[in-house]
Amino acid sequence: MVNHFQRMWRYTDWADGRMIAFFGSAESVPERCRAFMAHIAAAQQEWLARITQTTPKPEAIWPDWSGERLAAESEAARKNWIAYADSLTLDDLPKPCHYQSLAGDPFETPLADIMIHVLNHSTHHRAQIASAARAADLAPPPTDFIYFAREG
Repeated sequence: MVNHFQRMWRYTDWADGRMIAFFGSAESVPERCRAFMAHIAAAQQEWLARITQTTPKPEAIWPDWSGERLAAESEAARKNWIAYADSLTLDDLPKPCHYQSLAGDPFETPLADIMIHVLNHSTHHRAQIASAARAADLAPPPTDFIYFAREG
């Protein structure tokens, strides 16, 4: 199971990286796309900060990041998650994580459930980016897992 999470974080790194590269190569990407990508990176940072209680939290959950800042924040979030996932053992996955929601409400959730949430959250918003890009007559890169798996 730990290997699965490690692979899924590498997939998320690959997929998010493709979107960031797309932003740099497209002539004009809708602001909505950049907002979703910034939110993905900030949410990844927020959740890792909740879990580890050591990683700095983002300044906002919907930050106004673009260009080089967006690319740097996204890459840092993904690399931190990969390093964290690589440090896990099977015994870590069911352990409860104690944290507060953005509203300040206390929660306790198993680590595995949080990782599933963060990974699915990233995929959800990448789909929104692709949809918004296509609506603007742009061709976003495919980020489906199967493309990652085929690249080996």
